Parts: sequence; structure tokens; C-alpha cells
Amino acid sequence: MLDTYKTNAADTHDNDNTISPFDLNPCIDSSGDVGDGPWLFGSKNITRLFEDYQPIVQSLVSKHEALPLESYISELAALTHILVLNKHQHSPIAKKVFSDELLDDLTEFMVSESMDYNLSLSEQQYMAMAKIINQLSLSKATRENAFIELSLMTSSMNYNERRLVRGITNLIQKLPKLPLKDNSIISKSELWNTYFDPLLSCLICDPEKLVHLRWTNATPSEGRKLRPDAVISKRHQLEYEGSIGYGEAKVNQGSSSRYFLCMDTLRLAIFSKNAIDVNKLEGALAFQIHGFCITFFISRLVSNGIYAFYEVANLHFPESLEDLPSFISLKNITLLLAVNDVFWRL
Repeated sequence: MLDTYKTNAADTHDNDNTISPFDLNPCIDSSGDVGDGPWLFGSKNITRLFEDYQPIVQSLVSKHEALPLESYISELAALTHILVLNKHQHSPIAKKVFSDELLDDLTEFMVSESMDYNLSLSEQQYMAMAKIINQLSLSKATRENAFIELSLMTSSMNYNERRLVRGITNLIQKLPKLPLKDNSIISKSELWNTYFDPLLSCLICDPEKLVHLRWTNATPSEGRKLRPDAVISKRHQLEYEGSIGYGEAKVNQGSSSRYFLCMDTLRLAIFSKNAIDVNKLEGALAFQIHGFCITFFISRLVSNGIYAFYEVANLHFPESLEDLPSFISLKNITLLLAVNDVFWRL
């Protein structure tokens, strides 16, 4: 048993104090089917390499009573048929099996295939929005005036652009004028309710499309004992019928939180895989909040028995209206539009 996977009661899910091979067993034999052919990338047979990788992981588990999660998250994910891809952050064992160059190239390909980084507001729209928000941050405009002006702007925008700007107007209504002196007093529920949900509820949620972002901290409909902090659910008539995405959140706990972040990343990978299997999805989106930073991931069934899980965007959300002008940089606008776009295409 991997007994080192103990969680701290201070900021965790009180029904899953450990993650061991026994927790992963329900996922190990469950894998989707996208045809009998192997996963080929250039001249490399990724399926064969992954099949070489898994026995090495099984051998590690059988030989060691305890493994540090921070160093072996990719290996634990592989036990559930998940290949974790994150450019320049591959595990030593994965690099020996696949090679560092192959993993980087594969990561870059998967991200570029999923994300459209050419999306942006028009120059006129962006400059108008930036001017309004800059005036607000300098106290030369009121929240109400900024809200009205930005809302009027959305009438000429497409769906994705409109949802993004509406999310920003939500932030204007919720954010404090100035940042707190001590962010450690912010609880997890305050973190997502005040700083993240106003924008996320427009980017990856739309009740008109029967898609809801729910901060439930409850066992998802796909089963298993683990509980995500957030679930993106599709609704059918009077019931939620299935999950299409998940989220985890942690307040900033400094360097001591690295273990918990790795735990949440592994959980998100497993949640996403289960949703793809049970709900027959092409892919699923997940997000991980740590303090004011958020990372978005995509999970896809890429070959029979192999799921790719990879990072597609990382942003620092504003702590106050004072931070809003720097948050709406051209880069962040492109990333947010790309996340919104890929979510609705999955």
C-alpha cells in the first residue's frame, strides 16, 4: 500500500484520507475504446511505449511500501491508463521510456490540436474595454458606469467574446476595490465565490445551454468515492444527467501545499477519465485553483486504453479592481477565449 498518501485535515476532502492502489483499482480495468489501432505519433508507436511504461510502474508499486506523490504522480496516473503530459515537467521514468524530446513534442501537438490561440477581441473592442477598466481602477468611473458600458459593448460581439466580457463585468461587481493586506484570511469558499466563479460561470457554464458550474464538494454521478470541489454538469429536464468537467480549489498554503496540489491534479485526471468513460465524451475540461492562480487541463481518450491529460492554460486572477487592468492583457484575453472555445467544442 502507498501509505504516504495521507491528507491534512486542514483543507481537504474529509472522506478520502488516502490514495493507494486500492483506490485506483476501480479505474485500472476500465478504459474506453476508440478503435483497435495503436496511437501513432510520427514514426513512434505511443501505445507500445505506454504499454512498456505501465509494467515498470506496477513493479515500483509492488517493490515499495511508500512512494512520494510529488515525484510519482505521472506513474500513479499511468495505473489508471492516463498519460500525463506537461512540457518540460516529465517524470524521470517517463523520460527514460518515451524520451524527453518525444514527450515535449507530443505535449505541444496535443495542446495545439485542442487550443485556438488565434482568438482575440478586435483592436477596437479591446482598446474600448481596456479604457473602461483603466478608468474604473483609477476611480475615475463607477462600477455601475463600467458595467453599463461593457454590457452595451457585448451587443456587437460573438458568443465567445460576449461571454468573456460578461464574466469580466461580473468580476467588477464582486471584486474588492483594493487587495487585502493578508490573503491568508480568505477561505476556500470565499476564494471561488468572490474571485473565480464570477468569470468561470460565464466561460465554462451557460444555463441557457443546460450546462451548470456547481460548487458541490459531493460525489459525482459517475461514482467512485472521491469528491471534486466543483462539477460542470449537463442538465436534462429536472435533473443533472452527467458531468463534463471538474474543478479543485486550494487556498495558498506556501511550499507545504505541493503535496495537496499533486493530489488534486491526480484526482482531476481520474475524475475526467471516469466522465469520458461513463458519459461517452470526446474529452473533458478540468481546472485547478491554487490561491489566485488557475490552471486548465484537457483530458482526451486518444487510443484504446490511453487517456491524455495535459495543461492548456495558466492564469493569475485579479485580487481587486486595482489588478483588473493587468489581468485583461492581450495574452490573458486570448487564453480565456481559447479555454471558452475548446470547452464548447469538446
